[in-house]
Amino acid sequence: MGKYFYKAADCAKHQIFPGVTIETSWLERVMTSIVTFEPHSVVEEHSHPHEQMGIIVSGQVEFTIGGETATLGPGDLYRIPGNIRHRVVALGGTAVAFDVFSPVREDYK
Repeated sequence: MGKYFYKAADCAKHQIFPGVTIETSWLERVMTSIVTFEPHSVVEEHSHPHEQMGIIVSGQVEFTIGGETATLGPGDLYRIPGNIRHRVVALGGTAVAFDVFSPVREDYK
C-alpha cells in the first residue's frame, strides 16, 4: 500500500506458543503486535528486557504479571516493565490483544 500504510497481511507472523500467534509491525524504536490466543492457550511464564503494554481487544484472559493475577476482558489494559515475569491464559473462547513493545523485539521481526 505504500511507505506509511499497509495491510495486516503484510505483518510478520509468528507462532510464539502453541495456539498463540503474533503479527507485528515496527519502526526504529517501537513495535506493535496483534496477539491471537486460541481457546485455553497459554503464554508460559517468561520475561524480556523490553517494556510491554497493551489492551485486550476481545475475549477474556488471565494475566499474571510479577506474581499479581487478574482476569482481563475487552478494554482492559496491562503494563509490563522490562525483566518482569509474566504469563497469560486464554479463558473460554478466542482472545485478541494489541501490544506495544519498546525497544523493538528483534525475535518478532
